[in-house]
Amino acid sequence: MAKVAAWFALITLIASATCAIAGATSPRLTGMNSLLILCLGIGFLSASGISIKMWLAFATGARGERLTERALAALDDRYLLIRNWVPPYGKKTGDIDQVLLGPHGALVMEIKNYNRATKCEGDTWFVEAGDHGYWQPKKSLSSQLRGNIRKVAKRLPGKTSGVLVFNDSADLTLIDPQVTILRRRELLDHVASLPDRGCTADGLWTSLSADTKRGKDK
Repeated sequence: MAKVAAWFALITLIASATCAIAGATSPRLTGMNSLLILCLGIGFLSASGISIKMWLAFATGARGERLTERALAALDDRYLLIRNWVPPYGKKTGDIDQVLLGPHGALVMEIKNYNRATKCEGDTWFVEAGDHGYWQPKKSLSSQLRGNIRKVAKRLPGKTSGVLVFNDSADLTLIDPQVTILRRRELLDHVASLPDRGCTADGLWTSLSADTKRGKDK
């Protein structure tokens, strides 16, 4: 829902800006009316709780997901990539960026297309803030990944693993990380290194998408 709202807000803002530009060149729209339209678009962002910073972050994340999908395009038809998966039953806590199904089972992927320097110490995460070497604590990406692995593993027990995928140019400092952390260029090799469990993508998807109380999420 948040992603839909973000896209709608972004479209509204772009449409408002377009109207403002048109007003500068068309006698039918005065400068005042055009400014009013633009303000209404910005007002919608505020009213919906979506800031410019939020939709920029969303756009950056979406780009990272597209690039990751492109990086996996070399895989053969034994693999199936599921995008933005949400458990079909139980408490809704947000989607999972991508789940790759194949002979290995399920690989849960959280995509992080960060522009700021990022540091991981065990399960504790930081992002660089300002130019003075200050590391600002951040919600644990390790915990986020493990939580998403558990959601998938409830439907695919013994067949699920996970990885955090950063962009190739990411400035990463990793000190004893407790989860698998890769750059995008390393992802294909990682998939190739996973043990073959004899799974089929279609069979995994049938189990993963089944709406059944027996797989209820808490």
